[in-house]
Amino acid sequence: MRLLHTSDWHLGKKFEDIDLLPQQEAFADQMIDIVRDQKVDAVLVAGDIYDRSTPNAEAVSLADDIFARLIREGVQVIAISGNHDSAERLRFGSTAMAEAGLHIRAEHRLVSAMGIPITVTSRDGRETVQVVPVPYIDPYRVEIVEGVERLHHAIITEVLQRNIDAIINPAQAIAMAHAFVAGGTETESEKKLTVGGTDRVPLTVFDGFGYVALGHLHAPQEFGEGRLIYSGSPLSYSFSEQHDKSVRIIECGDREPTSSTITIDVGHRVLTLKDSLDSLLSSSQYDNTQGALLRIDVTDTTPILGLLDKVRERFTNVVQVRQLDIKRPEHNVDLYRPDGERKTPTDLINDYITTTFEQSLNETQTSLIHNALTTVLRGDQS
Repeated sequence: MRLLHTSDWHLGKKFEDIDLLPQQEAFADQMIDIVRDQKVDAVLVAGDIYDRSTPNAEAVSLADDIFARLIREGVQVIAISGNHDSAERLRFGSTAMAEAGLHIRAEHRLVSAMGIPITVTSRDGRETVQVVPVPYIDPYRVEIVEGVERLHHAIITEVLQRNIDAIINPAQAIAMAHAFVAGGTETESEKKLTVGGTDRVPLTVFDGFGYVALGHLHAPQEFGEGRLIYSGSPLSYSFSEQHDKSVRIIECGDREPTSSTITIDVGHRVLTLKDSLDSLLSSSQYDNTQGALLRIDVTDTTPILGLLDKVRERFTNVVQVRQLDIKRPEHNVDLYRPDGERKTPTDLINDYITTTFEQSLNETQTSLIHNALTTVLRGDQS
């Protein structure tokens, strides 16, 4: 039988000011196609379904549509809550939804209520696999368990140990978790798991399981000889995510699980270009940036007036422009002209710009500044 492992959808997320919902819809379409083509029996969603605990109506509608489409395809869905999700909101209606094949497991105050195994049966009814769903757990939101420290890995260990006896053969079973396992590589877009004693989880916590479907880290990666897998997010949610996006297909059932990667080819590329302004505007090496969201790091050490406008003369898809190594000159303010007359505010601003940007104000800029100063000095708020 085959299972699809995905995570970190972050429905409703924006990239800077760019609404990603249309791209998330495109991912949903591609995932449904993969489910059909690969004859998938169940889909595992390892947390962070939404980007925030109070998702907007459009994000909730998309999640509802995705789950409904998957169930219509005849697959079961097992989803756990992540650190971005609201456990209470996700848990609502979960008992009724389980009857239709949608199993949502969220953080619960009672440790005994989490990690209860779910048996998934293949479409032909010939094979089964047990899945142990462990949602994101804040150790300070759950009951005190005697002898168990209020640490993330300690609570996860307790949840797994309480349910291990119900697992017929752990080597053929699958554990799900939303956590930061030791050795994982972060990107810029994950929310830090350091509040309330939450931190890295040792790989040994999941010893014995044939496959561990992980969520939280957005870059696909694997540990423990390919047993512990982060599927990664389906879209790039930061400029540090220039890697390919993917989902995992798990072959399991009456044998130990194995997995393979299927690349997701929807959504934007992200690129960071770092060079001098002259090179950025003229070099042919930057010709192939069409369709990518760009972060431009300008290496010039002198501040450049109107930098964003200059960069957009060549690149229309710029999201960020930065000058990281500016060397600012010291400003010695001289309040008087050579003829002894006191300088006007416009003169002083022009002095600052000339020193800082190595250029003078043109007539249009001088007029704009003069008008703005006049408005401020008059107290005109219109």
